[in-house]
Amino acid sequence: MLSDSIFHRQRLDSEKENRRSWLRQILCLINNQLAEAFVHARLIEPWIDEPDTPLEPREVQA
Repeated sequence: MLSDSIFHRQRLDSEKENRRSWLRQILCLINNQLAEAFVHARLIEPWIDEPDTPLEPREVQA
């Protein structure tokens, strides 16, 4: 009985750790994607990290 309870508790702890691990991996992937998108946006629009710079109208080329 006691060994079953210990085994069950260990299994629950293991499952919880697996979920935490998956969550960590997902959050890292999201963070990396956001960082990559921000870097890409800065390459296209260098002023993106300068909030005090007024936006100027741009000419649209057809």
